[in-house]
Amino acid sequence: MGRGKFKGKPTGKRNFSTHEEMGECSMQQLIRHNQNLVDIALTFGSGTWQPCLCNRFSGKNSSVSAGKIYVELERARLIKKLAKIKESQGLIAEAADLMHEIAVETFGAMAKTEKIAFILEQVRLCLDRQDYVRAQILSRKISPRVFDADTSKEKKKPKEGDNVVEEAPADIPSLLELKRIYYELMIRYYSHNNDYLEICRCYKAIYDISSVKEDPSKWVPVLRKICWYLVLAPHDPMQSSLLNSTLEDKNFSEIPNFGELLKQLVTMEVIQWTALWETCRNEFENEKNMLGGSLGDKATEDLRQRIIEHKILVVSKYYARLTLQRLAKLLCLTIEETEKHLSDMVVLKSLVAKVDRPMGTGPLCTQQRTKNGSQLMGDEFGEVA
Repeated sequence: MGRGKFKGKPTGKRNFSTHEEMGECSMQQLIRHNQNLVDIALTFGSGTWQPCLCNRFSGKNSSVSAGKIYVELERARLIKKLAKIKESQGLIAEAADLMHEIAVETFGAMAKTEKIAFILEQVRLCLDRQDYVRAQILSRKISPRVFDADTSKEKKKPKEGDNVVEEAPADIPSLLELKRIYYELMIRYYSHNNDYLEICRCYKAIYDISSVKEDPSKWVPVLRKICWYLVLAPHDPMQSSLLNSTLEDKNFSEIPNFGELLKQLVTMEVIQWTALWETCRNEFENEKNMLGGSLGDKATEDLRQRIIEHKILVVSKYYARLTLQRLAKLLCLTIEETEKHLSDMVVLKSLVAKVDRPMGTGPLCTQQRTKNGSQLMGDEFGEVA
């Protein structure tokens, strides 16, 4: 029963029922028969008897082959196949537990793309079972820099004594396709925490893939997502830098409305929320995330929050001191809401401000913490004098 040459049901001593005794075989029998069993499970994947074969023998095969370096690659492929069967039966938790048993990053004979695909499958199953902590841990096994490797370079021939890396199976995606899958999974993870800036950076990485940039039907929806999540992200140096670099993209000629939206956030002018919402409401409500559903009420409230933050930053550019009543009027908010938004920005270090509660006034500035404590104290004493 050789590799890929099995054409019928085994008979005699090689019948399926006799393989249940594999766990009691000697080491020589294990080396001789284990490879054949794995090949049958992987090669004849479309047969009606395959789920029965894997369920009957993979458990015993896994326990017997555990820790055996010479069959670790075949064991990993068999476990992945069994996990697919478990998932098709609706047993997501069992499929994830099976995949967690394998640490492919230590396999020297496995191709790089196959390793990445295996880890991404582990991450996907964790996200499906809503195990976000484990999904984050597993995702960190993959460095994003691995997707930028130059695949056109010729591989060096292995020297004598080096590990021989097997070719990845035909069903393993290319490195660029794995990059897209990786960032789509990370979008699912960051969507759980509503981390808009990280979601935007993931879409930016997908947008930079050559196969996406060459097809307008692919890059237009991705660029729209980049714009929306840039607008939703809280103001900080990273968001500001990404906002300015995104505006330089020439493809905004295809979606001018989004270019105008980003320009409003860059221009230091007060944005009226009601006018902005009337302009972009239909686009915003019809926007569908590729993986996370529609933009809901939480995103709508966050968008309003970002516009308020922008207006506070604009006001701080033109006023050194003003009353809370005047600030509330400029923001179209109540005094309590104004004070809350102002305090939140101070806590996030987006703004440096002080409020004189008895007088209801306070100085505003956008200066970051460039001065040390003694300099600030000197400034205070100078004002008193």
